[in-house]
Amino acid sequence: MSAITTPTAKCSTDGCGQLMTQYEDPEYVGSDGKVYCGSCREHDLDNAATIHLIGPSYGKGYLVKVGDLFVEDFEGEEPTGVTFTRKWVSSDSWRGYHQTNIVGWYEIADGWTTGWPDDSTARKVTLNDFIEAMIVGGNTPPVDVCIILDSTSNVFSTAVGIHVKDHDAEALQTWLSAGALDLDGLRSALR
Repeated sequence: MSAITTPTAKCSTDGCGQLMTQYEDPEYVGSDGKVYCGSCREHDLDNAATIHLIGPSYGKGYLVKVGDLFVEDFEGEEPTGVTFTRKWVSSDSWRGYHQTNIVGWYEIADGWTTGWPDDSTARKVTLNDFIEAMIVGGNTPPVDVCIILDSTSNVFSTAVGIHVKDHDAEALQTWLSAGALDLDGLRSALR
């Protein structure tokens, strides 16, 4: 039996317009309800924000990718119970960063980090170790925390946002104060 080769849909990405068949290139429905080809979905998710939800409600953690077209968890499903917004913020005519937010949560700290610290950015090592301990385990907060890692125009930098539910901000601040990096230290390390 041969595969059906009659096009069933056309990709909605500007400039793509690939005709898709059911068996050769399955169609994917984006967060906007439009149909996209597999290549455009893959490109969107490769450039998506990485969201780590950590805390009592998420066990060992819940990973979500938020792109411009797709929002998917680690199993390829659209997450339930959380909503995200994402936009590009220009800092000048050719530079900027993505800003992703979790709707209904409060951003307690934001800034950037790098994987290549030098003398001028040594504070990023402490920040990276702190975030890694929360994501990997061993430093689990007593309230739900959302760590958003977003792309910037600087390939050596990652935008970071740390969010909590509004009613949990004080409890997180108390927890941070008892550890190696209090809220002021966290904000300073993100600058």
